[in-house]
Amino acid sequence: MSDLELNKYCQVMEEVKQRTNVVEHFLGQPHHALYQAAAIDSACLQVRKILELVALGSLVANQDIWNGSLRELRNAWNANDILKRLRTVNPDFYPQPVIEVPMTGPVKSDIKNLAEGFLTEAMFGELYGRLGEILHAKNPLGPPMDYDYWLKAIPEEMNLIIKLLNSHKIKLLNNPNMFLIHMKDQSDGNVKGYVFEPLRPSSA
Repeated sequence: MSDLELNKYCQVMEEVKQRTNVVEHFLGQPHHALYQAAAIDSACLQVRKILELVALGSLVANQDIWNGSLRELRNAWNANDILKRLRTVNPDFYPQPVIEVPMTGPVKSDIKNLAEGFLTEAMFGELYGRLGEILHAKNPLGPPMDYDYWLKAIPEEMNLIIKLLNSHKIKLLNNPNMFLIHMKDQSDGNVKGYVFEPLRPSSA
């Protein structure tokens, strides 16, 4: 991944942060939408767009190995379709959340994979599908929309998404480097991407 592509990826993650703020706004002040159901609908739309941005971020990172045409690459939008296509060319495409353990010495921190508590790839597809259902008007002849469920579920799902992205690494096919992403870097609070090259054995 070139510096330009890493910058594009970080721009996508910045939009994720902005839309996360919108979700929190709708849930924290639903009266601003005048109608609670509309506020919940709007929050769900933002969550779905966040999932699409996560998929598009992976597409940006893996565009060099995309097995479709340039037109398909530029017009891709369905998150589940993008993830399925990426998995065929790079099984490790999905963001890997990490925790950074402070260390003393020349190495500032030890980067360890987060084992649980985040939105997994399987959970991603299931949530994306469920969110699609609430974005359409409910047939009055069927069961009503369970807005109370979504009012409780959205904060829980957003917490899983935040845990996935807060500090995560990207693994590219046939690329030994590690790409580490901070959603809120200590330097300025913005999204920052870092490239780590593998240590080379010292010469005798």
